[in-house]
Amino acid sequence: VPERPDDQSTPLFEKTIALPTSDEGLPVGVSYGLLTGLGGSLYLLPNDFSISHAGTYALWRYDPDQDSWTQRADLPEALSSASMTVFDGKLYVYGEAGETDGALAPRLVSYDPATNAWTSHDASRLPFHATIVNCDGAMLLVGGAAYDGVKWVELTEGNIAVYDTQTGAVTAAGSLATGRSTPFVVARGAELFVALGDVHDVTGSSTTSPVFERIVRSGDSYVGNDLSAALPALAPGYDDSFGLAAVKAGVVLSGRISVEEADGGRELDQDTYLLDLANGDKSFQGIDKRASRVPLYFPSSTAYDGWLLTPWASRSTRSGGRVDTGHADGRRCPTRDLPGTWTRPTPGPGPAAAPEPVVGKGDATSLARTGDPLGAFVPAITLAAGVMLASIGVATAARRKAKKNRL
Repeated sequence: VPERPDDQSTPLFEKTIALPTSDEGLPVGVSYGLLTGLGGSLYLLPNDFSISHAGTYALWRYDPDQDSWTQRADLPEALSSASMTVFDGKLYVYGEAGETDGALAPRLVSYDPATNAWTSHDASRLPFHATIVNCDGAMLLVGGAAYDGVKWVELTEGNIAVYDTQTGAVTAAGSLATGRSTPFVVARGAELFVALGDVHDVTGSSTTSPVFERIVRSGDSYVGNDLSAALPALAPGYDDSFGLAAVKAGVVLSGRISVEEADGGRELDQDTYLLDLANGDKSFQGIDKRASRVPLYFPSSTAYDGWLLTPWASRSTRSGGRVDTGHADGRRCPTRDLPGTWTRPTPGPGPAAAPEPVVGKGDATSLARTGDPLGAFVPAITLAAGVMLASIGVATAARRKAKKNRL
């Protein structure tokens, strides 16, 4: 994404959180992570891209008061196709253990911050490749697939299921419009928003689902509505992945580079968008803040404590002696106090140029560190907030297994 003059460009988020370094224990192969908030802290489950199957195993906690990361207890087993949500004051992680498709086993574990310990739960009846989410007090599994001995086949019926944390029972409660594996799912009150996910064909090859669904709870069942037309048009040549977060006004999409179809395909200076359901909007619109001036790979998002947070990776490349890198930035609402422990910047008079990032402890400003190979994925977390971004709860996103040929 080309740099533009500061007085014309969309402002970058100005809050920077330094991620742990490899010397501190963060795997050098991390390309993305699952992020959520609990008890005033952030919890990150990074995925080690260098491991072909089970790359999710380490848990990190960020303390905003100390501006520091601490590694917590590892998962009992490394998992693939992992997703994470908050339920009853604990982190719940669902994924699969094993090295080959035909030998995977579902795993459901919960983490208690008070004891820094994991507990395993009965997952024998849970579908493979599903995403776990807390929807208004109900633990749901969304999407899923079964392995037929040769290839994965998406579940097309009953792929929205309720999980009873006490008995381990699984009850079908609805169906997605299209079956898909490990979709991105966020909950906003008693409704869900489902995007992306893998769809396998008869040969076993997978493509990304283009369908974006809104799922509404009706009694004990869930009914869907196709909102794919609301998505911003993807600019040619960019990876079709983005993060989702549920916020007070609607749903935020982060990481997509879009074009203005009515203006001859002009690339927009946006990478973060809001579907403002509270005001009846029918399509995502740019929020006039962007996470980075480089494309975001493997973005995911969550909303917590008045902030929109987006873990992502940039791809470092050299062009004319220049290394293009990402930053971990963020912005707080300048017109309204939101609950939380973050410093609120004082607004300046009138329109302001894009500010320099505010860097936390550690050097995260230049994320392509010495020794990074060309083409390496460099992780970051961006933070943003505003009146329309006030968090209403914890959102959940899942990642499909890393595929090195996707880019």
